[in-house]
Amino acid sequence: MHRLLLFITPLLAFAYGQDTAAAVENGLALGESLATIMESGNFGSSMSKLATSVGPYLGAIGPAVGIIMAFTGDQSDPQIEFMKTMLERIETRFDQIDEQFKQLTNQVNWNKYEIQLSKHESTIRTLSTNLGAVYKASASSRPGQIRSFIRTYDSNWKNDHEVLMTYTTDTGLFHENLIDMFKTYTENHCGKVQKFMLGLTDLILRGVSVELAYLEFINETASYKKDRKTHWTEEIKKMKTFMSKVDKNLRSSKVYLDQMSKDMDKLLTNNKGVKDSDFATIAYSFLMEKYNWRDWLVVSYDDIKGGNNHNVKACGGVLKFRTQKRNLVIASVQRSRTPILKNSTSKMAAEKILEDLKIHKTIKTGLFKQGRRTEIKGAKDIYKTLPSIIRDKCSPYSGAGVIKTGSKTAFQAPPNRLLQKRKKYKNYGTKYDTFLFG
Repeated sequence: MHRLLLFITPLLAFAYGQDTAAAVENGLALGESLATIMESGNFGSSMSKLATSVGPYLGAIGPAVGIIMAFTGDQSDPQIEFMKTMLERIETRFDQIDEQFKQLTNQVNWNKYEIQLSKHESTIRTLSTNLGAVYKASASSRPGQIRSFIRTYDSNWKNDHEVLMTYTTDTGLFHENLIDMFKTYTENHCGKVQKFMLGLTDLILRGVSVELAYLEFINETASYKKDRKTHWTEEIKKMKTFMSKVDKNLRSSKVYLDQMSKDMDKLLTNNKGVKDSDFATIAYSFLMEKYNWRDWLVVSYDDIKGGNNHNVKACGGVLKFRTQKRNLVIASVQRSRTPILKNSTSKMAAEKILEDLKIHKTIKTGLFKQGRRTEIKGAKDIYKTLPSIIRDKCSPYSGAGVIKTGSKTAFQAPPNRLLQKRKKYKNYGTKYDTFLFG
């Protein structure tokens, strides 16, 4: 790619000047890099790249179109081939994003909403495809492709990218908001909303490219073309800020904890009668997929009640006792937090905590308290002997508990974050499952 960048400079420099030539080279390279990151689905990196790349990329479209129009030779030219290569790469990347976007949007019944997304989407894609045909055409057939593009634009273009931008960034005071609609449909599924927002970004970038190319084809004034490029650069940066706020809000504890609790209610209802080991697997897989910026603990067991039978804590999660004949403990930690079993030192510290837990107590008996008998403690009394940093704090341990094993306790969590130990005393029948998570 670097060698290709060197080829474009002479012709561009002749047509537009050395500074503009360098800007076109840089803009096309940044556009291709942006499209590659967006195709990967990394939302955070895409938004960061969008902020720094959109201006140079949009600024390169007009001059690139101009140089393609100016080239009338039928033989291959390295400058033209460079631009074709870069523009085709960008189009290919965006096509992949389109496919992911279609899979998401085809699941939504848009008829009940004010905006008909598919109509605007179809118009933008059609004109974008026609523009691609211009780029790919031979020098002799290119004028006909340009005329066809202009006719289609004049007949069908209704500023579809402007409409999409309004319905994307408007807060709902005057219009429905596409992102809010999709959040509702997916029940605040962060990953799917991210892909939806990347798809909208792709559509709007395509629409802006169509507009800027059209202005070049009809020989619009330089000042107007510059104004439109500046306008769209600022609008897309505002959109980027809006989308980043949406993403941050979805990841906030207030939103994800409320939604996760509703999700668990639904899972519990839909999986009545499923044994605890299977339910724990179902719930864990669901949480790790939908809320994948956190690591999760799921504990599922019989609907026992009373402090003598179980005592647990859960940070970053929810407790649902005696729901659909099941007790459910959900806890979580930020994925970036160091696991409690990361190394031998931290593992030994956690193991010692559970090893030191005593599930029995000795009681003095008789008139003069000279006798002794052993009793098994209740879960609440055992839990109270845990260090206060475990009982009262959420770091480093986000989950902890003592559960009588008469119930069929099932655990699911990343192996380096969960320590379990079944405790019993001599030949006494009562056993407890004890655990630490973090």
